[in-house]
Amino acid sequence: MISGTEDQPEEVFRHAPGGGEMNTDIRKSIILKNSRGSEAAFEIRRCSEKDCGEIMLLQDEVASLIADKEMFAITTEDEITESLALDFCAGVYDDDRLVAFTLMIIPRITPRNLAVHFNVSREELLKSVTFDASFVHPGSRGYGMQNLFLDLRCEEALRLGAGAAYATVSPKNTASLRNLTSSGFKCAASKVLYGGKQRYIMRKELIKEDIPGGTVYGSRNLS
Repeated sequence: MISGTEDQPEEVFRHAPGGGEMNTDIRKSIILKNSRGSEAAFEIRRCSEKDCGEIMLLQDEVASLIADKEMFAITTEDEITESLALDFCAGVYDDDRLVAFTLMIIPRITPRNLAVHFNVSREELLKSVTFDASFVHPGSRGYGMQNLFLDLRCEEALRLGAGAAYATVSPKNTASLRNLTSSGFKCAASKVLYGGKQRYIMRKELIKEDIPGGTVYGSRNLS
């Protein structure tokens, strides 16, 4: 979600997928528990190009309710469309209504791969994923969906053979920063991105133990 020419590396890369194989068949019923102990049933599934309009509407609703616009960077419709075609995109649904969305840039050579900010080799670029947009409808918060998305993307990254994951977070967004650090991310740099927004670039080495107690795709229920 790199926006603004001042944020993008000078070299224009072409698409070059990593060596792993992306899971294209995600559809799973899950039970999530909120902070009050109440349980609710949701479905998590892979998103496709036909979902773009619903994703944009959800993002617009979430963004409109954030008072400090510095904390939220809009993912453009072109970026969402590109990622629905090329990357890993998943949504959480409540009775067929999209209530949360996440996307991960797969290991490919693109300015949206945050590893480009660290002058790494082509080989390392193709072993790096970027945890990009992730947002939850206000009415569905409190169920740990952001942590669910962290698990899901870590698992998919490992499936693709990635060795490192990158993400950005506003220094003001203490909740997201806490989620990332709790998941093992460390601050690798502080940069101005997304048309003038201050961001930490977080990095995490990926290991199989990142998904304890089963997998999102497997049999466990998440709470």
